[in-house]
Parts: sequence; structure tokens; C-alpha cells
Amino acid sequence: MESTADGLLPIVLVSLSPMDANLEILAAGIHVLDGRIQADRLHNQLFTLPDTPTSLGMEAAGPAEEVAARAVEWIAALVCRAVDRYEWVHQGVIYAERYVFSDTGENLCQMYNPRLPRLGSVKPLSRPGMCAAGGGSKRKASEHRIA
Repeated sequence: MESTADGLLPIVLVSLSPMDANLEILAAGIHVLDGRIQADRLHNQLFTLPDTPTSLGMEAAGPAEEVAARAVEWIAALVCRAVDRYEWVHQGVIYAERYVFSDTGENLCQMYNPRLPRLGSVKPLSRPGMCAAGGGSKRKASEHRIA
């Protein structure tokens, strides 16, 4: 792992992946910055923090024991969240998938197969609350905990 543009490495990297797929649906981690920690989603290749904190973001400063406890709580809460996987199916073929946190519907990862015949616009697949595209139907495929 290489350091980021600002020379920092995450001290903790959490990679959420479904057990039945070779896929990372979320990269998150904790950086140490000027005596405090900052936790959030990370760029999945550069491991940088976002410019603006996301809903997963957390910062902590103070005595080392308290900061460490907050970090452990953040990681535990993240890996214990339930995740739903939705599939878009047309004529029995899955052409798109989306992973979301079950409790909030927050998007984690979405994809579609560009090799399949176009079933309509893929733009709806990139909007929150994705809807079926062009003649396909959406179904909830699974609900599970990543960890």
C-alpha cells in the first residue's frame, strides 16, 4: 500500500465484501491527522479521505484510550450493519445490481453489465432509489450482514 498524496496511510482499512462475490462494496478506514483520528469512506485505490465527510464520517481527539475506543466502536458499528443486494432482471438475466445499507438505503456499490443488450437507459441505475430500467424488474436478492 502506498501513501496518499498528502503522505498519509490509513491506520485501519475496512473492506466490505459479500461472501459470495469477488467484489469490494465499500472501502473505509481511519487516518491519524495532527493528533486526532478521522474515519470515513476511502477512495478504493488511493485510500484517501473524501473532501467532505460522508454519513459514515467520524472524528475524535483526546486521550489515546478514548480515541482508540471511539475507533473500535466505529469499526464495530460499520462491519455489523446489514446490507441489502438488489438485482435488476430482464428475461431471467441479471443486468444490474446494487448494494445498500439496510437501515438507511445508502448506496454502497452499484454495477451493470454493459455487454448485455441495452434494456433502456442506465441513468436510473445511478440515482438514489434506483428504479427498473427499460422493461426489467427490480427484486431484493438478499439481506445479510457482511461480518
